[in-house]
Amino acid sequence: MKRVILTLFILLSWSVATLTAGTIYYYIDGNGVIHFTDSPPDLKHYKPYIVTPQRRESRKQFKVKAKVVKEDRYDNLIRIYSRSFSVPFELIKAVIKVESDFNPYAVSPAGAIGLMQLLPSTARKMGVTNLWSPAENIYAGVKYLRYLLDLFDWDYARALAAYNAGSLRVLKAGGVPDLPETRNYVRRVFYYYRYYISRSLSRIARE
Repeated sequence: MKRVILTLFILLSWSVATLTAGTIYYYIDGNGVIHFTDSPPDLKHYKPYIVTPQRRESRKQFKVKAKVVKEDRYDNLIRIYSRSFSVPFELIKAVIKVESDFNPYAVSPAGAIGLMQLLPSTARKMGVTNLWSPAENIYAGVKYLRYLLDLFDWDYARALAAYNAGSLRVLKAGGVPDLPETRNYVRRVFYYYRYYISRSLSRIARE
């Protein structure tokens, strides 16, 4: 099945004049795979990724670190199900961020539960009954997200809209429904998707 892959734009600007020896370059291919090298074959596709020197940490930076620890708490589970269902790790994490802000006890007014905010009826269809379990919740959420990605031919925007508003509304609208909540939801997930990709790039570059 032909997949429609979201083109990733990393909002960074670079100056060739400032490049120094040891610069790491990255390239994202058509399948969304990130490639790194210190000797790029060309600068048309490969872009420099520069890690800035560490600075003395302020109180604000310590608060940011605490937030990062909270957001990374379920990374191992996310990676497991990312591989199992071939759904990008950063996309899953972005959905969890927007849905529950990594709170496994979150409950919506509509009765959606846990990290990926699933209704019990949806969870049962995915083969899960205990939505309070982070492992089962993420499993069911990723399985459902993969189902929606397949349904909408890997159009991320439509799949995310369906996760928020239901697949029938997306099918009826022929795209993202003209619902402020849903449009804002898709926009926010894309924002965090790019953010987590940037963090992944930064971590890999430091290793």
